[in-house]
Amino acid sequence: MERGKRKSKGRESRGLSGRGQRLGGFLMVYTVLFLATFALAFSPFFFGQKSFIWYNDGHFQHYPTLVYVGRWLRRTVLGLLQGKGGPALFDLNLAMGGDVIATLNYYGFGNPLYLLSAFVPTHYTEVLFNFLLVLRFYLAGISFCALCAYHKKPLSHAIIGALIYVFSGYALQSGFTHPYFIEPMIQLPLLLIGIDMIIRRKSPLPFIFGVLYSALCGFYFLYMMTLMLGFYTLVRFFGCYAKDRGKEFVCMAGRIIGAYCLGIGLSAPLFLPGIIGYLSSGRTSGAETTQNYLSYGWNYYRDNF
Repeated sequence: MERGKRKSKGRESRGLSGRGQRLGGFLMVYTVLFLATFALAFSPFFFGQKSFIWYNDGHFQHYPTLVYVGRWLRRTVLGLLQGKGGPALFDLNLAMGGDVIATLNYYGFGNPLYLLSAFVPTHYTEVLFNFLLVLRFYLAGISFCALCAYHKKPLSHAIIGALIYVFSGYALQSGFTHPYFIEPMIQLPLLLIGIDMIIRRKSPLPFIFGVLYSALCGFYFLYMMTLMLGFYTLVRFFGCYAKDRGKEFVCMAGRIIGAYCLGIGLSAPLFLPGIIGYLSSGRTSGAETTQNYLSYGWNYYRDNF
C-alpha cells in the first residue's frame, strides 16, 4: 500500500511539473510573439519618437487622470501613516469641486492596474501610461488564452487566436484613443470562465472575482457584458443539460445571481458612488431619454438622417 501511495504521489508530482513546464513554455512563446507583433505594428511610433497618448481625450482626460490618481494614492497612504486622516473624497480642484470617486470612476479610478501609479513619480507618468497600454493588450491575450485552455483547446490555436483578438480593429482603434476600452477584453473571457464553472456546478469564486474586477473598473462596460453573459448562459445551459431543465435552471440562476450580487457588493465602496454620480450628473439628467432601448425612435432617425 505504501509503495502504491509513493508511486501515485510521484505521478502527481511529475504531472504538476509537466503542466508547469508547458505553462512556462506557452507564456514564453506568447510573450515573444506578442512583443514581436506589437513592435512591428507600432514601429512608426518608435521611429517617430511618438507617445501612445492621444492628443484629444488621451492628453486632456486619461493622462491627467492617471497623474491625479497617483498623487491621490500617495497623499492617502502618507496621510494614513502620519495619522492625518483617511482618503480625500471631495476635491475642489476637480472642475468647480467634485466627488473624487464619482468624477473619476468613468476613467477607471478603481482599476487595480492604477495602483502602479502610486509608485511612479509624476514626471514619469507618461512612461507609465505607455506601459499600462501595452500591459492591457498583453493581459487581454492572456485572458483569451485562459478561456481557450479552460475549454481544452490546443495551445498553438490559443496563441494564434489571442494575437488576432489583441490586434483586432476594435482594440487598435479604441484602445489607443481610450485605453480603458481594452478592459472588457480582459474581463469578458474571465467572466465567461466563471459563469461556465457555475453552470457546471463548480466553484463560483472565479465569477465573483470577475464581477468584482469588472465593477471596480466602472459600470460602463459591466452592464454590456452582463447582457452578453445572459445570452451566453442560456446557450450553454441548454447545451449542458438535457434532463430536469426546469429544476436545474432555477438552481443555476440562483447561484449566478448570488455570485453576481456578491461581486457587486464587494465593489460597492467604489461602484455605487460611480453609479450615483452618473445618475445625478447634469449631463445625464438633461439628456434626451427614450423608453425604447432597442432603437431611438422615429423622430431621432427622421431628424438626423
